[in-house]
Amino acid sequence: MSPALFYNWDIGIRFELGSPYRGIENPEYFNKLIERAVKIFEFVFEENDDLYVIVSSFEAVEPYKVLNQGERVFPKYIKNKNDADKVVCIKEEKNFEEEGYLSSISYQYCLKCKRDDIDYSRIFEVLANRDFCREPYTSDGVYFVNVSKDIIFHMYDDRGFDVVAKNKENLQKLYVMLNNWILDYDRKQIDETFKLYNLGFQRSNSIVKNYNIYAQSRFIFAGDLCTVIKYLRIARIISAIDSNR
Repeated sequence: MSPALFYNWDIGIRFELGSPYRGIENPEYFNKLIERAVKIFEFVFEENDDLYVIVSSFEAVEPYKVLNQGERVFPKYIKNKNDADKVVCIKEEKNFEEEGYLSSISYQYCLKCKRDDIDYSRIFEVLANRDFCREPYTSDGVYFVNVSKDIIFHMYDDRGFDVVAKNKENLQKLYVMLNNWILDYDRKQIDETFKLYNLGFQRSNSIVKNYNIYAQSRFIFAGDLCTVIKYLRIARIISAIDSNR
């Protein structure tokens, strides 16, 4: 699963979090970026929205277990520990060194829940701390998928996060209301995307309509089918959830 959602999706916004600099000597740096992340997250995810929390993780094996992987997002940041049983685990792949030695095993976990079933503010904290090995931190990758609105939210590190969607209309309010927080580096591309849609331009999603990624599911994203499968593998995860009900 690639973290660069914004650069691999037709419709998206990349927001800046850690401004104006990165550093652990000022705790206020982390407090402000977490506050911003929470505000945008709650703007995108309402209390009763259905969502999937997808966690990409890896487990190092001997002799590589000396590597500190930090905390595991699941089950620690699930508020109701009884919900931990609802997490679906899918083994992704084995990772080998050039010499052929097994170094780790990658996994993907998924939990279907409501917004307030998870401690998302703490998840943002451990993600922000990752590059600094500042306790607590995690090496997990975390994706939040809003099934109700067909939106994906991914915080890649303390610097920022991506929000991508099936339709431009699903991000229009976010684009307007929190425009000052958009990452300037990608602002031109983002403004042009929304301007094109405002002029009535719509990308064809006929390719996606010709495929049944997940039968009778509303979670069908517009755009290139290969991109959907490569970067999220949602169909596989949802199918696993249904088969384990």
